[in-house]
Amino acid sequence: MRLSPANVALTLLGGTIGSLWRVFVGTFNDEISTLFIVNVIGCLIVGWINADPRLTGERARAFWSVGFCGGLTSLSAVAVWFAFPFESSTGVLTHQPFAIISGAWILLMVVDGIVAYFVGAWLARRFVAGAGLPPIEPEPFGEINETQKPNKDGRR
Repeated sequence: MRLSPANVALTLLGGTIGSLWRVFVGTFNDEISTLFIVNVIGCLIVGWINADPRLTGERARAFWSVGFCGGLTSLSAVAVWFAFPFESSTGVLTHQPFAIISGAWILLMVVDGIVAYFVGAWLARRFVAGAGLPPIEPEPFGEINETQKPNKDGRR
């Protein structure tokens, strides 16, 4: 993806909207559940984006993949959660084996994220192909008009 003013603006806009959605999801859940939900949903969306031929352009990827999904998901929160497993969100040490529970949740989140990615790609292929949209692999040099097609002899 080229670094252009339009791509930067679309990434910022998508990131802002994705971050607001993460905050919205967080108002109904605790921190760990929110992290799990937004990361798995983000993987599902990226799977769809990568399989949908309508979203192959730079600007669509800047907005949706890098911006929206980047703002929605959070790998840094997972890293902090893994690095400091014995400290709760209030800063008080917990009395349970939180490191084991933390590791299990992170493993489950990663596995669910991978599955969600492939489910998103499958859904995009299924619904986009059924809608009569263009094929996933476009012509390598753009569309060919009637005058450019080779005739029976192989000449144009």
